[in-house]
Amino acid sequence: MRDSFGVGGVSVFDRIAYDPTLMNGHPIIRGMRFPVKTVVRMVAGGMTVEDIQQERASVLGP
Repeated sequence: MRDSFGVGGVSVFDRIAYDPTLMNGHPIIRGMRFPVKTVVRMVAGGMTVEDIQQERASVLGP
């Protein structure tokens, strides 16, 4: 297991899921059906964690 940890000491890899039957097999944020590539693009575009949380809530609901 890698030692890459995110917020609160939770492994980043524990938050990413892959299932070929969901989202055409693209990696997603576990339990959300929110593509990892979308989050990466948001961060690359300068969005903060708070911005992403607000955007996710407006698209996916609370």
